[in-house]
Amino acid sequence: LQVPYVAFAELEKIKELFSPTPDEELSSVNLNFKGSLVGAAKLIFPTDSASKLVDLFTDSIEDDNDMDEIKAGTLSEIGNIVLNSLIGTISNTLSLPLNYSVPSYQEGIINDLLAHYAAITESAHLFAQTRFIIEEMDIIGDFILLLEVESSFNFLRIIDQFLKSQLQGMPNE
Repeated sequence: LQVPYVAFAELEKIKELFSPTPDEELSSVNLNFKGSLVGAAKLIFPTDSASKLVDLFTDSIEDDNDMDEIKAGTLSEIGNIVLNSLIGTISNTLSLPLNYSVPSYQEGIINDLLAHYAAITESAHLFAQTRFIIEEMDIIGDFILLLEVESSFNFLRIIDQFLKSQLQGMPNE
C-alpha cells in the first residue's frame, strides 16, 4: 500500500482530483463511524481496478448475477480490512474512541458515491490516493475520510495538538 497523494480539501475539489471522468462507474466500500469524530471512510476503485482485485481473490465466474454478488462480497471484505486498518490506526494514534458500522458496498458515479456529504459545504475532507500493488498488478484505489462539519474542525485541532506533542518530545539539535 503506497500513498502517492494526500490532500485536505472541500468535496468539490476532491471530485476534481479523481482521475476518472465524472460519469465513470466506480466501486466503493463505505465504513461509517461515530464517537470522537462522526463521518465515513470510503475506499473507491475504478471499475477496472475493482475487477482486477476481485479476480485475484476469486475463480472466474461465468454468470453475471453470481459475479455481481461475488464482486460486492469480495470488495466489501477487502474494504472492511483496509478501512478498519486505516481508521483503526488513526483512532489509536490520536487516541480517538470510535464505533464502526458494518461496511457497505455501492456502485455509481462519484457524485452518487459522495451525495450524502455534498450538502456539507463548510467542511474539509481527507483525500488519499492509494496504490495497491499486488502480484505486480497495478490496482488504484482512493481513500476518502469524510467528516461532519464539527468533526472536521475537531480533527484538525487534534492533529495539530498531536504534532505539537510530537515536536516537544524531539531532542534539540
